[in-house]
Amino acid sequence: LFLRQGKLYGSISSLEKYSRCPFAYFLTYGLNMKEPIDYEFSQSRIGTLMHYVLETLVKRYRKAYPNATDSEIEELLDHELSSVKAVYPLLNDRLMSLKKRLLKAIRCNLEQLRDMEAHSSLHPFECEHEFWWDINLKNVQMCLHGFIDRIDTNDDFMRIIDYKWSKKTMSESDFCAGMQLQLCAYALYV
Repeated sequence: LFLRQGKLYGSISSLEKYSRCPFAYFLTYGLNMKEPIDYEFSQSRIGTLMHYVLETLVKRYRKAYPNATDSEIEELLDHELSSVKAVYPLLNDRLMSLKKRLLKAIRCNLEQLRDMEAHSSLHPFECEHEFWWDINLKNVQMCLHGFIDRIDTNDDFMRIIDYKWSKKTMSESDFCAGMQLQLCAYALYV
């Protein structure tokens, strides 16, 4: 039911979904059921927009990305939100409010990241690193696919940065239960 050509395909998120609820995993990956169409500008879309802005700034300015001006950030947001307005025309007022909140949140994140960059010899190496990782298990080969938000390096070390829209904390019990595998799996892969 879950294998294609004798291989199990998935992502770190799908493994976490299985750990949280095997039945939800079965519905999604066994029966290929889809979520209903989302007609709202959801939190996941907001997170994608934040990723886009941070990725663009890092690619444009490398380690100096936290120094981007508010007008540059606003220009990036306007560019992306113009497409959203075309899809969600009734959300124009809400999107303007969202833009103000995003600008403030991105500025706050950049302030924290500026402090991190000032005290680090690591430099941005790659953004949105796509990976394919084949892992041989006892009776099957698991083929994982995903994207690492950012990898920083110097001559001796690597750092993995996973951008999050909301505050997240690592929990040993959640990791051991298979519900917080993402950063550890990325580190092992890299």
